[in-house]
Amino acid sequence: MTDAVIYARVSSKEQREMGFSIEAQVRLLREYADQNDITIVREFI
Repeated sequence: MTDAVIYARVSSKEQREMGFSIEAQVRLLREYADQNDITIVREFI
């Protein structure tokens, strides 16, 4: 397995409204890690 960190951020209100909220990003990144045998060792928000 590969180790990785998650870094999620939203820089504008528009990004949040377009579906790129912190929660959505973290969910997608965790799903990607699960599907690709990647171990998340730390999350930065």
